[in-house]
Amino acid sequence: LSPSASPVAGRYYQLEELEDREDCTTQLFLAPDGSVGFGRTDGPPHLSAAGSWECGEGTSGEFTMVVDRVYKTGCPSKKSTDMGDFTFVVRRRFRGGVGR
Repeated sequence: LSPSASPVAGRYYQLEELEDREDCTTQLFLAPDGSVGFGRTDGPPHLSAAGSWECGEGTSGEFTMVVDRVYKTGCPSKKSTDMGDFTFVVRRRFRGGVGR
């Protein structure tokens, strides 16, 4: 099923994530072209974010989504032993079913 024909396309969703004892909610838009748009989040602020999704055919299509977020942390190095500031990417893959 092409993303544009999927019943989940062109809609906003709230992604609720739980990691250890921390939880956050992020607004997502599943665009008809298969990309993911990112809205407000109460989680850690990211520098950038990108994602893609697809939904299989059938009465209970398999839904998959990949989300990449880029974060920056640390402080400029003052000593040779300091880590300094750096960026890193967190990739999450989600898979499940979509009832129709």
